[in-house]
Amino acid sequence: MLHLGIPYFIGRCYFKDSRPFKELAVGMIIGALITFHSKLYEMKASPLLHKRLYGFVQHDLSQTKRWGGFRPMVFMQSGLALAMFMTTACAAGMWMWWNGTVKKSSTCP
Repeated sequence: MLHLGIPYFIGRCYFKDSRPFKELAVGMIIGALITFHSKLYEMKASPLLHKRLYGFVQHDLSQTKRWGGFRPMVFMQSGLALAMFMTTACAAGMWMWWNGTVKKSSTCP
């Protein structure tokens, strides 16, 4: 109940109409774009940004080696969590573009 019930209840209270969903989707897209360079760095160097900033590694680093490079984690629990976040942000962006929810960026003239 604590693990799933409370977040579900808070989500039902906050997401009453489409505006909070749009804010969440735009926030996820902006977060994915902000961390893009960190992902590229971790793919080439190694996924140790979390260790350098916080002092510990959140996942086994032996599972991050992939074909001469590394699977980035960028402050997430694992590379799979990062992949799921990126997939969700990309799907939200494509849906908003296809649906016409966001016509023009508010930061660009």
